[in-house]
Amino acid sequence: MMFNEFECKEVDPGEFANHILDLFNSVFHRNIQMDQFSWKYLASKPEKARTWLTTKKETGEVVAAISAFKMTFFHEHREIIAYQLFDAMVKDEYRRHKIFSNTIRCLYDTLKKEGVDLCLAYGNSRSIPALNKILKDNVPMKSGHVFFHPIGLANVIQKFSLPPSIKPLFTFSLSPLYKTFCKAKISLKTSNVRFLELNKFDFVDMISMDKLKDMHILFPNRNAEYLSWKAFGPPDRIKNNLIIYAITKNDSAVGYCILSKDEKRNVLVIQSILCIDEMLLKEAIVGILRMACDLKYDGVLTNCSSKIYQEQYAKLGFVKGANVLGAINDMKGAFGDSIGKDHFWLQEPMDRDLFSY
Repeated sequence: MMFNEFECKEVDPGEFANHILDLFNSVFHRNIQMDQFSWKYLASKPEKARTWLTTKKETGEVVAAISAFKMTFFHEHREIIAYQLFDAMVKDEYRRHKIFSNTIRCLYDTLKKEGVDLCLAYGNSRSIPALNKILKDNVPMKSGHVFFHPIGLANVIQKFSLPPSIKPLFTFSLSPLYKTFCKAKISLKTSNVRFLELNKFDFVDMISMDKLKDMHILFPNRNAEYLSWKAFGPPDRIKNNLIIYAITKNDSAVGYCILSKDEKRNVLVIQSILCIDEMLLKEAIVGILRMACDLKYDGVLTNCSSKIYQEQYAKLGFVKGANVLGAINDMKGAFGDSIGKDHFWLQEPMDRDLFSY
């Protein structure tokens, strides 16, 4: 696609790795290393990421980029194809040239011609409205809310996106008595599941998730290959922050969970949790709360889109916080009004930007 003195085209991210990495670190003021880039862009499953670059025609200078992961979902037990947009970035000096919109449009037009079912993205209060303005057929994504279960210190609450009306309720949690009360309350909840630390995900493909698939219009295809890439593929400095468990009951695998340790805020983050039914999901969440108590964390944090998951978190004392912003595009118009329903799909922190670990 040509526009003014710029050109946008799809490229092999491996061939332009240094350009993409330099642009990322410049725009987002980060210091992402090549091993992280290789994991995220080149080793991703089910296939490597796709990237569109906008360059200045005269000089070849890379001024913008956007990439997308391929994702697969089950819809009525049939597999469909989606792409998740990520790392949309434009150099500061080129922000007023409609480069962002033209780069996104180039990606979108390509995917639409290929017959992709869904296009989705996560972002913030600036990027998502901008994306929706470009892709006018976008609809707000039901990507859920932040959920936080306090176990201790009130100052932790100030670091999360909780409504101002809720924050004063946690001033009492400064008291050691409150922390003791939380632990006692958690210990009374029933949980008969066990957690077995994992070094591979080969068991996942043998667990039947048919009941959960029936509860959601779209259910993510988190097979062993995909989960192994997400959880065991990252560089050690990211991977070492993750705790991966099989969830078992009566010596049978009934699910898994991926947790991460947020040492700065002293909380345990549920990146992903999947069990074969709602009752086991509830028991597993209770088990994680107990684990957080034993490890002396001040709380458990997550977010989710599924109404089923949200109900379980609410029943167990999690506080609902801010919306997770996102947008979704039904590229074939196949889902209609169902795209906005609370049970449309299952989405969790692990499904978003990998560097958010």
